[in-house]
Amino acid sequence: KPFMLSKPGEARKSSTASSRRRKVVEENLDDVVRRLQRLPPNKACADCSSKLTQCVNLTHGTFVCMACSGVHREFNHKIKGIGHSSFAPDEVARLRHPSSGNEAVN
Repeated sequence: KPFMLSKPGEARKSSTASSRRRKVVEENLDDVVRRLQRLPPNKACADCSSKLTQCVNLTHGTFVCMACSGVHREFNHKIKGIGHSSFAPDEVARLRHPSSGNEAVN
């Protein structure tokens, strides 16, 4: 059977189902990070107590503000912005670990 292009608007069913599943997993991991960010100890920066934590320090498992994230980047710590990044399962597991979070570290 010769290879046929699909009509516009049609997609292969197998690839869309797997990409949809992958996207749901990514969204769920990002939601987990946002839920962790909303915990009372993580609402303030681990370093300067600013009330706006926009980044995660994956090296230490803490939530930090944008200004402190720049300092941590200078020390070659792994920093990710919460609003602009997708998180891998191992990164979320690190943040969920009991030794992580602003309360455990401070």
